[in-house]
Amino acid sequence: MKTKKITLILCLLFLGLGSTVFAQKIKIKGNTILVDKQPFALIESEGFVVKNHTISTLDGNVIVFAKFNQYPEDYTANSGGYYEVKFMDSELVTEMENASLKSFAKVLVKKMIDTKMVNGNVLNVENIAVFYKKYHEDIAQKLDRHKEILANADAQVGIEKGRVLRDVEAEIEVMNRELFQDKKRIGYFRQSSLNDYQFFTVARKQVAKVNIKSDLKSTTSINTFLDGKIHTIELGYGRSKDHQKKITEFLVVNNYL
Repeated sequence: MKTKKITLILCLLFLGLGSTVFAQKIKIKGNTILVDKQPFALIESEGFVVKNHTISTLDGNVIVFAKFNQYPEDYTANSGGYYEVKFMDSELVTEMENASLKSFAKVLVKKMIDTKMVNGNVLNVENIAVFYKKYHEDIAQKLDRHKEILANADAQVGIEKGRVLRDVEAEIEVMNRELFQDKKRIGYFRQSSLNDYQFFTVARKQVAKVNIKSDLKSTTSINTFLDGKIHTIELGYGRSKDHQKKITEFLVVNNYL
């Protein structure tokens, strides 16, 4: 009997937790944000693929702006940019990346609900600091650090025929999609899908397009733009970072990078 009671209590707790987790279904219909099919707020969006958003209460009072900023081409992250979220009556700007496949507007509304930012048609100003503390990712500072790292790496670096002058026998290093050799930044790569890469010089000139096949040998096709050739190499088993390093070594040895 005692075991049955414990089982019943656990089931009730699970059901209660499940109703909390799955209760909030957020939809955007026209200019209205619906939460569990009930009007929650109004929204205006501008832009085609990536949009800026203005969210207002149901009676039309603006409560929050969300502005999209694109990352620099040489900065690698989980998305193409980030949002600056600013609530009315506050100087705090929350910087948030959206790595989710959902629209940022829905993600933002979910976080607003979680932090109780809206009470009926009133913005809970006292909760803005809570929202900021919980979700601010300090992206601007990360970008500043990134610029500083690149500036230090590029300082006093000579370039000849598009290639950085350095000891080409030194070991290749791959850090955050930046390519280094002899303690100098020699280029970077971008990744358009799991197995597709584009490699660039420090002058942002694309030197190669790369595709890695999902086979046991990790057969790789490297299309070099300087001479229009297509090279095939086998990377073998290894982590993505190992493959990136081997591709870079190939480009360096063959004077493409």
